[in-house]
Amino acid sequence: RSSDDTGQTNDPGGKGLLQCSPSRVEFSFVSLIRLTTTVRIKNVSPGHIRTITSLPATPFFKVALDKKPSLAPGMPDVLTITFTPDSFCDYVDQITVSCEGDNLVLPLRAYPAMNENTIKGSQPGALIPRIIEFGPCAVSSAKTKTYTIENSVPIDFSFDILVVEAHPFFTIEPLSGVIASHSSQFIRVTFHPLEHATCSTKISLRINQHGYHPYITTISGYSTPPGPSPALGSAHTSPDLALPHINSPSARTPSASSSTLNARKSPQTMKGTKEKHTETVIGAHSISTLLMHSNAHNLKKKKKLATHDHGNQHRHTKE
Repeated sequence: RSSDDTGQTNDPGGKGLLQCSPSRVEFSFVSLIRLTTTVRIKNVSPGHIRTITSLPATPFFKVALDKKPSLAPGMPDVLTITFTPDSFCDYVDQITVSCEGDNLVLPLRAYPAMNENTIKGSQPGALIPRIIEFGPCAVSSAKTKTYTIENSVPIDFSFDILVVEAHPFFTIEPLSGVIASHSSQFIRVTFHPLEHATCSTKISLRINQHGYHPYITTISGYSTPPGPSPALGSAHTSPDLALPHINSPSARTPSASSSTLNARKSPQTMKGTKEKHTETVIGAHSISTLLMHSNAHNLKKKKKLATHDHGNQHRHTKE
């Protein structure tokens, strides 16, 4: 005989006079400390009843009773249950509450949890978020998110990841394994789009721990056009193809378009430009003329010296 989800007796021979809330007691722990909870045993019959409570058989569960001589209709007895573990293992026991013509069994159980985020009543999504968004990712590139699952107790826990809805652009690793005692496990989720698309997948992390409730994690992302290739990028940044800076000398050099603009300028402006250009040409011509005269003078001097030396040599030979 055991209690159902409502906490009311389901013994075929019983009359359903008692109701328990909660219908069962479970403790999950990550350290060897004392844990306490309360249970209400309510009279749901139309008349007064007297109850008898049988205490747990093991020394790890203790019960403190706020017992009344009798229970009026709708009146509860309050039980305070304390659990004190001495090692990291599972504990099972029960409490039986009896009255004339009826019995109620309250199951007791305690078990170690992997960490604070897996204990009973913890918020779903504490290990891996319920929603993972990668946002934009360039085609043929990849983004990775890493999540850490810690085991803070001295026993091992196995795990596996169920892919509920698969997508080829998402990779989850590892998909199964064992998290050793007092260690951690990394879960890596990678998004690597190979074409333009908006993608999503769903996974569920399951841990071999009593009382752990798996949940669905939705992963999404979308791809963007890839960046320019290195060759194309270097061509665009090549000095030969790059546009001149506004302050660079090349930017100030007149181009064909600037010559067209000069043709539209006033005659006075064009005259000044022509004079400057003429002065530059004349200056260059003067320098060239000076260099030619200097070279001719040096050549004439060398010939004269050569003639003098030849005459001296001939005079010595004759003598």
